[in-house]
Amino acid sequence: MNISEYLKFNNSVLPPKGSLISVTSTVSVSPIFIIYHFIRTSIQNNRAVVLVSFLNDFQELGFDFASKTCSEKLVYVDGLTMLYGYLSEEQCKKYELFSTIRITLYGESNLDDIFSAIRSGIDKGSSLNEMPSLILWGADFLVASEILTPSDILSMISICKEMVHHCIVTFNVDFAFLSPKRRSSELEVNYSIFVHSIIYQSHSIISLRQLPSGRAKEVTGIIRLSRGSGYYAAQDNTEVSASDTKESGCTQFEMFYWVYDLGVRIFPKGTFF
Repeated sequence: MNISEYLKFNNSVLPPKGSLISVTSTVSVSPIFIIYHFIRTSIQNNRAVVLVSFLNDFQELGFDFASKTCSEKLVYVDGLTMLYGYLSEEQCKKYELFSTIRITLYGESNLDDIFSAIRSGIDKGSSLNEMPSLILWGADFLVASEILTPSDILSMISICKEMVHHCIVTFNVDFAFLSPKRRSSELEVNYSIFVHSIIYQSHSIISLRQLPSGRAKEVTGIIRLSRGSGYYAAQDNTEVSASDTKESGCTQFEMFYWVYDLGVRIFPKGTFF
C-alpha cells in the first residue's frame, strides 16, 4: 500500500514545492522505510535526491546506492564516517563503489563545514530545470552531540529548504529526551527546542512509534500522519479547491504498519488477516 495515498500531497507522490516534512521515530522503531519511500518516489518522478545521513552508512538501507548514484539520481552526503576526520582503509574501499560527499569538521566553524558539504550535494543534484529533494536523516544527532546549536540547525534547514524542491527531516522523539524535569540539562532543553521548532514549521508530520504493549505479530508499530502549521500557511497562499475543503475536516489519523520481508503494509486499526 502506497503511503502517498494517505499523505495526499496535492494528489501527487511528491510533497509540495518548498515544504518541510518531519519524520519522527523512537529508538524502538526505524524510519528507514519512510526514507526509502521518498527516495523511490522522487527518482520515479525524475527528480534527484540528496540524502544526508548522520546515523547510518549506505549498507544499512538495503538499497542499491551504486546504480542510483551512477545514474546521477542520488547524491549521498556522508555525515558520519568522517565527521571527526577519520576513515579507515577498509571503510575507504567500501565507499569506492560510488561517489560520496563527506562532511568533515575542521575546527573553525562546524556550521560552515556541514552546510558547505550539503550545499555541494544540492549543487550536484540540481539540474537546469529541476531542484532536487533533500533528506536529512538523523538531524537531531547534531543537537545531541552538541555539534550545532538548535538555532544553527534551524537556520541551516531554512536556507537548504529554499535550494531544494522539498526537505525531509528525520529525528527521534523518545520520551526520555522530551519529558519535563525540575532541573533539565542544557542538552535536554536544546533538544526540546529543536524538536518543537522543526515540528511547528512542518507542512506534515509522519510519526512512528511502537505499540504500548511492545511488539505484536504482524504489527511493527503505529504510524500517525498529521498536518503541521506549514500546511495551513501554504493554504493561505493558494486557492483551496473543493476537494481540499472537503478533506480539511481530518487533520490527522493513525494506522498500524508492518515491516516484513516483502515490504511494508499499512492498515487501519481493527483489521484482521
